[in-house]
Amino acid sequence: MNKKHLLYFNKLLITWYNKIMNKKRENLNNNYFKNINLPDLIDKASQTEEFNLKLINTDRENKLIKKIENTIKKIKDGKFGYCEYCYNKINIKRLKIQPIAKLCIDCKKISENLIN
Repeated sequence: MNKKHLLYFNKLLITWYNKIMNKKRENLNNNYFKNINLPDLIDKASQTEEFNLKLINTDRENKLIKKIENTIKKIKDGKFGYCEYCYNKINIKRLKIQPIAKLCIDCKKISENLIN
């Protein structure tokens, strides 16, 4: 992978990272997890379910942030674009679709088949 590609992916990942972090800050500023005491049990149950969904979403965002940070580190370390299993280069088309990909498409298929 040439320097131009590395700069492209680095910029893409930093932009993605900043977008997620800005959304997280905005949610905190807008009382995203605001708890309102509701007298009606149905409203309270609905609010609890909404709160749980927000927690799940926040957890997913945190995991994605960690993956983006790790991928940016790989770019800096010169390890970006290589499969973590077979060490072959990951196709640039795959990286454009999924820049945080850790496995080449063949190894990804194998891992998915092992899970199923």
